[in-house]
Amino acid sequence: MDFQLIRTYYPLVTLGILSSEGFSCAVVERPKVGEIVCIPEGQYVVKFVPSTDSKIILNDGYVYELQNVVGRTAILLHNGNYVKDSLGCLLLNNSIDSTNTYGIGSDVALARFYAFTNKIPQFNLYIGSV
Repeated sequence: MDFQLIRTYYPLVTLGILSSEGFSCAVVERPKVGEIVCIPEGQYVVKFVPSTDSKIILNDGYVYELQNVVGRTAILLHNGNYVKDSLGCLLLNNSIDSTNTYGIGSDVALARFYAFTNKIPQFNLYIGSV
């Protein structure tokens, strides 16, 4: 299974669409500049791994994590609507607000994503921009 994330950069947020055949959702990320920035564009493997966060209770405590992000670790796909909800991860949402600043429906989007991926052990993710 392959996914792609196509993003648009804004001064205070990076927004994108994560898609695969039969699935799509909005993504909120950190901006391209600053102390903690968005994930660099490129090709990644994403693995279904045990979470190190005891608060993660979905999927028996497993999460999807991007592998081999240069200079970074623990880059997850998780819920959250605002940039402040992330330390550099991908925040899945159903849609983006009309001002292009935050996501809407994160918990629902994450549940849809997990239902679609059905706990596959890994997939490929291409990250690019328009």
